[in-house]
Amino acid sequence: MLKIATDGSALNRIKGGIGIYIDENRQFHFDLPKQKLLALEVENNELIIETGEEDLPTNNRAEMLAIIIALHMFYQTQDEAVEIITDSQYCILIMKKIQENYGPTKKNLDLILLLRKIMEKISVSRRIFVTKVKAHVAQKNISGIYQEMNYRADALAKYDKLRD
Repeated sequence: MLKIATDGSALNRIKGGIGIYIDENRQFHFDLPKQKLLALEVENNELIIETGEEDLPTNNRAEMLAIIIALHMFYQTQDEAVEIITDSQYCILIMKKIQENYGPTKKNLDLILLLRKIMEKISVSRRIFVTKVKAHVAQKNISGIYQEMNYRADALAKYDKLRD
């Protein structure tokens, strides 16, 4: 099973970042678009998006887009299952609602529709698992691989902010 840690971050609703950590050789940072998303694909770990009207970056949008991108990356592999490791209770609840066929909410509808689309493509023949980890654990207090992966995804999400 492929394990992928995801995290998202938004700074004062001005700028956002996305972090995806699989292992030492596969770790990614993407900037959070400041628009609603109409379409999204990932090819060779490059993000291809079609955007619509402006939408301010939020932590929830960054967290959800990180999961969407991670699921697209998984879809391109031969692995039979993926375990998404996240500290976002919001995203876990949205994913559960999608699996139970609840109708989407109006907030972040663009991302929810993209998440539903990739989850449906995957679930035809493969499995998606989600594991919740505690957010913002100090590096000295990390105990276990999931917290370590989340810590690294969090650092990747904030990477661009650290450079500015």
